[in-house]
Amino acid sequence: MIESVLAQGYPNIEYIVVDDGSTDDSAEIIKRYIPAFEERGYTLIYFYQENRGLGGAIGAGLKLFTGDYLCWADADDWLEPDSVAVRVRFLEEHPQYGVVTGDANVREEADLDRVARHISEHFPHSPDENQFEWMLRGESIFCSGCHMARVSMFDIANPKREIYDKVNGQNWQLLLPMYYLFSRKFLPVPVYNYVDYQQSMSRARGASYTKWETHLANSCDTITYTLEQIEATQGVDLSEKKKYILATYARSQFRAALQYGEKAAVKRHYHDLKQQTAPTMTDRLLYVFRSMSRLYRIASRLRKAIRRKRKK
Repeated sequence: MIESVLAQGYPNIEYIVVDDGSTDDSAEIIKRYIPAFEERGYTLIYFYQENRGLGGAIGAGLKLFTGDYLCWADADDWLEPDSVAVRVRFLEEHPQYGVVTGDANVREEADLDRVARHISEHFPHSPDENQFEWMLRGESIFCSGCHMARVSMFDIANPKREIYDKVNGQNWQLLLPMYYLFSRKFLPVPVYNYVDYQQSMSRARGASYTKWETHLANSCDTITYTLEQIEATQGVDLSEKKKYILATYARSQFRAALQYGEKAAVKRHYHDLKQQTAPTMTDRLLYVFRSMSRLYRIASRLRKAIRRKRKK
């Protein structure tokens, strides 16, 4: 990532590295790059803090940056050489947009030289300039380094430049307030390289039901908190959106419990689902068949077939 920042064609970049309590030689390695950044005409700011997790690291960076445009990227990915220039040029020429999002090359850990696919393939609604609803549904591009926000509008959406210190959900916190107020433009050109790791955080969450349950609970908590912040900042009522999120994650918890065969959790989360919304026919069938693995697989296939038919 650091090398890809140095390789940018854009002439004015402030790059902030938040060291979130590392115990190896990260600080020494990062500081070695300061002269190269100065020679390039860029600024490299190194900031150390005790470990607060990913949310805490990004939150610290939000207090430090000074530019007119804001990007946030993961340390284990990298930028295309024209990544910054392409997006700055677009925002300069189109002042009505709050965010511009480029595509990303997805590369497998075992073969970084090959582009396996593009991230936009999984998000067919990317051309829609109103991304708020798609983001709520989890159907908006999540890749952190794909986005660039106009800071004058970012400060309207998030005047305190603060996010919730959670281990996940940073993109929701940064983008949902922007998408609520402003349009987003998608550029169908790769500006970012996203590495799909076999031992990534997302894969680790799926390794056990307990981790996956915790992840879903944290995600629900984070999005609900973000909606409450939008309400407080903008003076609006998003109670229906919060109900939708609670129902969505109750259903996700219920179906995750089914998938992992956690009978007690199935019963608990089905009760939660009924508290939030009326269960669908599929929900009811899955609950009835919860102890019959073969019937559950049949019901799951039927549900997928119904979804495909609806999309057509």
